[in-house]
Amino acid sequence: MSIQPEIERFEIAVGRFTFQARRAGPAGGRPVILLHGVPQTSACWTRQITALADAGYHAVAFTQRGYSPGARVDDVAEFTMDKLAGDVLGVADALGFDRFDVVGHDAGAGVAWALGAYHADRVTTLAVASVPHPAAFASAYKSSEREGADGQHARSGYMRDIISLPRGQIEEAFLANDRQVMQLLFAGLPEDSVQEYLEIVGNPEGMRGCLDWYRAGALPREPGTPRAAPAEFPAVGVPTLFVWSDQDPAIGPEGAYATEQYVTGPYRFVVLEGVGHWIPEMAADRFSAELLSHLAAHRAGN
Repeated sequence: MSIQPEIERFEIAVGRFTFQARRAGPAGGRPVILLHGVPQTSACWTRQITALADAGYHAVAFTQRGYSPGARVDDVAEFTMDKLAGDVLGVADALGFDRFDVVGHDAGAGVAWALGAYHADRVTTLAVASVPHPAAFASAYKSSEREGADGQHARSGYMRDIISLPRGQIEEAFLANDRQVMQLLFAGLPEDSVQEYLEIVGNPEGMRGCLDWYRAGALPREPGTPRAAPAEFPAVGVPTLFVWSDQDPAIGPEGAYATEQYVTGPYRFVVLEGVGHWIPEMAADRFSAELLSHLAAHRAGN
């Protein structure tokens, strides 16, 4: 019987911030950094961290800016994409990673796309769950403005609410009635992880931090809309795996299928049928297998 690698909980100091983090795997193993989404923590990657470590990789997932209690700031301007991507580079530097593989889900996928596009010299490969390339998302959002509920414009209505309503109002809605909205959002996810999400993010400061990602334009938008990313957002040249699930209520098929137009390097697109938004947890074994296959096919220097 195999023994599962132990996941270490630790902290990473980067400038004025201290990030909570998890890691497993040999210290000299090929480094992989995993980026969570809204409104979660590094706990969403528990199954992938274990799978990566078991395969000999050095896997690190950290709870990002606005989420980690030691990395909070009450200023929307502090959540722009350049700063969020800079946090990842700072974490890599602090851990001694010159080059690393990036894995991102949800809002963390946006950061992953930015790293692949603007910091390809540091990124060996990219693996993204759920969220398309920003330019593909932008096109899908704009073209679906007059479509029905299945169009990206309709699916992104929650983003418009976060951006347009007074700061604090959406936070209150998430936290009302013993955080009922959050608990409904996480239905079916591992109980231990949900408890961590509620503890770390389920308070006014934590919820404000994660929603400020939207308000700052860290997620795609244009003036007066949920900012569809600029069409000039660069194509990604590093080897890329994109996994989308066909039951995701937030991300429709148009942007998902169009993403291949914005990846110039080796690309693989995987559709998970019957799976909702929370791919790393709801389809943990399948996603881990696809990730390991992707990493094995594209080693540093290949």
